[in-house]
Amino acid sequence: MYPERFWQVFTAASLNPTKAEEFLQTLRPTDLDPTDLFLSWPKLTDAERHRITSTKADTITKAFADGVTILHPKDYPESLQQVPNQPRLLFAKGQVEPLNNPKVGIVGTRRATTQGKAIAQKFAEHLALAGCTIVSGGAFGIDIAAHLGALNVNKPTVCVLPCGLDRAQPPRHAEHFQRMTTNGCLISPYAIGTPTSRDSLLARNAILAALVDVLLVIEAPLPSGSLNTATHAANLNRPLYVVPGSISLDNYRGSHQLIRDGATLVDHPDQILADLNIQFDLSSQKFDELPETQALILHLLGSEAIPLESISAETGLTTQELLAELTMLELDGHVIKHSGGYART
Repeated sequence: MYPERFWQVFTAASLNPTKAEEFLQTLRPTDLDPTDLFLSWPKLTDAERHRITSTKADTITKAFADGVTILHPKDYPESLQQVPNQPRLLFAKGQVEPLNNPKVGIVGTRRATTQGKAIAQKFAEHLALAGCTIVSGGAFGIDIAAHLGALNVNKPTVCVLPCGLDRAQPPRHAEHFQRMTTNGCLISPYAIGTPTSRDSLLARNAILAALVDVLLVIEAPLPSGSLNTATHAANLNRPLYVVPGSISLDNYRGSHQLIRDGATLVDHPDQILADLNIQFDLSSQKFDELPETQALILHLLGSEAIPLESISAETGLTTQELLAELTMLELDGHVIKHSGGYART
């Protein structure tokens, strides 16, 4: 069995699949340092040699001491084991057991609206409470909102990163990534020390699509990385769900195209749970008191619908802020939308 350091150097070399297989068939474990072992192979290109010699031993040692582990194909969840061209290995940090739960990927634009982020968070909360593991890419916008939805109810979330696990991409989410390792984990196909690139972002999308059982898209403009992920998911016959939105918003142009192409329109997480054959009653869950803003909105509402503009005037919230709060209240079953506005249930 090769040591962890061997696989780190192997991944850093970024050999193409054919060459990687030839390398593994040719060289066997020895007492040589893995770097020296690799460099002894005459078929390496100058670029591959450079990538190998650029790996820093102390950075690698620290990463593994901090909890990074290696997953081999035998360790992959069933969803990933079934796909062709699966990665030869993955680096992981945190609790990997949630990878065996039903996994819902949630992706969307980095430039999400306030309402879009609220939808992502509430869908993730609901699905996570029902026993699903929320999977996303850790980016700004929809991704991090989905992760936070799971974290807010102390449930697992998995982040597939486009860089080595010693890095935080984006750096501003480093604290969130650390929180994810408590109940869930960080996953990456890239060697320790690998920076983010356009190619690694696209490759990450493919792995995310392969890892999940179903994929939910919230706010996907044209073009967008989330559409790239959706294409991978469709090619793998993963069920694809899309939250619709206003036809006047560019953020939904890609989303609506997916619906026209056959994706399933959803407006509540229970619709996804039904397709996963998961029965769940949100009312059985115990929650803390409502946030102050939501409590204020509920106090204003009664059995008769009140127009959005009137609620905005009474609360001082902008339309976008108010829609975000009303979305959360609606998904939690506290309010209902009528043609004339919103009312309490």
